[in-house]
Amino acid sequence: GKTTLLYSLLSTLDSGVETAYVNNPALPVDQILQAILADLGVGGHGSTKLELLNALNDFLIRCAERRVAAALIFDEAQVLSDEAFEEIRLLLNFENYDQKLLQIILVGQQELAIRLQSWRLRQLADRIAIRSRLEPLTNDDSRKYIAHRLEASGGSANLFTKQALRVIAKKCRGIPRRI
Repeated sequence: GKTTLLYSLLSTLDSGVETAYVNNPALPVDQILQAILADLGVGGHGSTKLELLNALNDFLIRCAERRVAAALIFDEAQVLSDEAFEEIRLLLNFENYDQKLLQIILVGQQELAIRLQSWRLRQLADRIAIRSRLEPLTNDDSRKYIAHRLEASGGSANLFTKQALRVIAKKCRGIPRRI
């Protein structure tokens, strides 16, 4: 699913990209900022929101000077509070004269798309440049996915009959986690 794709993306990035991966966005905003800075390896930043934001801004400026992109990735973003969404929107204001200093990737369940349609989040939604959605697997892809997972775990792709595979694909509606 989406988290597997995120890990795949993160594994392909080189030293030209600094990333912070937030997998528990249900935290209060100050703790999210602390988690971001910790993941970026920024220490000695203080504890107030202003100190945390200043530390992040300083880090982003250093990245820009080295021509290194900086990205924040929020998994399960649908659970972010409205306050956290607003803070994310404000983080997008980190910029210098000729470039944005921070890219933000929001990844979540279908509820994320629904939340971003709300009036309260319209300013953030307006700033989203790229939207993508993972569609459920087809029946054929579901059968291939099952075969792959069985073989990856040392099992045999022939464990299930074709009829059983059709039933699994139908009942799981193409959602890998359900499969």
